Amino acid sequence: MKQSILIVDDQKANLVALEATLADLDNVEIISATSGPEALSILLKQTVAMVLLDVQMPGMDGFEVASYMRQRSKTRHIPIIFLTAINKEESYMFKGYESGGVDFMFKPFDPFVLLSKVRIFLELDGRQRQLEDALSKLKQVKTSNEVLLRSVGEGIIGVCLKGTITFVNPAAEMILGVHSSALIGQHLYEAVIVSTHHAEKTGWFHTKLYKACSEGRAFHTDVGVFRSHHDKMLPVEYTASPTHSPSGKFDGAVIVFKDITERKKIEEKLHYMAQYDALTELGNRKTCLARR
Repeated sequence: MKQSILIVDDQKANLVALEATLADLDNVEIISATSGPEALSILLKQTVAMVLLDVQMPGMDGFEVASYMRQRSKTRHIPIIFLTAINKEESYMFKGYESGGVDFMFKPFDPFVLLSKVRIFLELDGRQRQLEDALSKLKQVKTSNEVLLRSVGEGIIGVCLKGTITFVNPAAEMILGVHSSALIGQHLYEAVIVSTHHAEKTGWFHTKLYKACSEGRAFHTDVGVFRSHHDKMLPVEYTASPTHSPSGKFDGAVIVFKDITERKKIEEKLHYMAQYDALTELGNRKTCLARR
C-alpha cells in the first residue's frame, strides 16, 4: 500500500532539499505545500502518513497548522515532525509539542537521522492501516454472520460456558413467542429447556448437553421440550454444538432447534390409525393382541 508524506515549507529550496532526502523511500508519494492554508487544504482531500512541517512561515506558522490539525478528527492523529532553523530553547520546543508535534528537527538537519525517523513513522502508519483493514474485514464477517443467523428459519440460541444465554435469533423469538431481551442473561435450563432428567436438574455441568459439547461433540435430541410463551411446553428437535474461543478453548454452545408440534400430531395420528379402525374407531387386531 502506497503511503504519502506531506512536506510544508514556504521556501522552495527547502522543499527541493527535503524531496531529495526522501527520494530513497520506496513506495512513498511526496506531497508538497508552500503555506499553512495550502497544507490544510491538502489534508482535507488526501490521507497522509505523516507531515514534515516548517515552523517559521508567513501568515500561518507551523504551530498554528498543527493546532488546526488536532481540531479535526481526520488529521488529529497524523504525526508531525517540526522543522526549524531558529530557536532551540525548551519553552519553544514545548510549544511545539503542545500544538501536536511528535518531534523536532533543527536545520540544517542530518539526512540520515531524518530518514530514520521518517521510516519509523511510516512503519507505524503501515501497521495501523493493517490493523484497521483487519478490523474492517472482521466487522464485515461479523455483520455477514449476524445477517445469516437472523435470516435462517430455525431457532438459534447461543450460551456461554456457564449456560447463560447470550444470543437469540428472530426465528427463536418467533417460535418461543418470547422477546430476546427476556431470555438473554437467563440460564438456558431455567428459561428455555424443560428437563425431567435428575442429573440435569442438579446442575448445568451435569447435563448431557454440556458434557457432549465440553468433549467437542454435538448433542442431538428429537424429544426435547422447550418452555415457550406463558410457560407452554413446546416439543422441539434440537442440536447443540460447541463453540470455541480464538485460542481454541471450549467457551459455550449454540443450540439450533425447530418446533415439531405438527410432526408430533402426525405421529400420534399415525399411531392411532395403526391401533384403531378408521371407520368404526374400534381397536383392530393389533390392539386386541396387545391387550392379551
